[in-house]
Amino acid sequence: MIIVKRIKKKISNKEINFLIKIIKKENKDSIICSLSSKILKEYLKILVKSKNFFLFLCKLKDKNIGYSILCKSPKYLLKDFNKLKFQIIIDLIFNIKILTILNILISISKIDLIFLIHKRKIINNNFNLSLLAITKKYQSKGIGEKFLKEVLKKINYN
Repeated sequence: MIIVKRIKKKISNKEINFLIKIIKKENKDSIICSLSSKILKEYLKILVKSKNFFLFLCKLKDKNIGYSILCKSPKYLLKDFNKLKFQIIIDLIFNIKILTILNILISISKIDLIFLIHKRKIINNNFNLSLLAITKKYQSKGIGEKFLKEVLKKINYN
């Protein structure tokens, strides 16, 4: 049976290390995957302190096997991490992550939402599932579905 744990205000080094590992392995196409582990650690610390984000871990037999990050609205995806923006850009330039920089520019300019303009109100007023991953060994077993259902139940209570 899976256990769903919300991480808020404080995150342990063990949890950070798990999250960095799974993000780098299972979310290879995400913007945050391109960040250095040092910047990613700072990102996670800001995320858990934010009232606009929800970080959940999926546990099986006391072992972390998955996670999800949700935010109250897409506008917080950039806003809450404002103090990291220069560190992120320098990190991406230094590590020659050109595609990630382009993805950030597309996100900031909202070009990615151009065809969804008529649904902007719906998008801005609903939770955004930013990232979700289950460790490879536990994929395709229905765990991700159960995990996400439990996460959504917990968010409805907040």
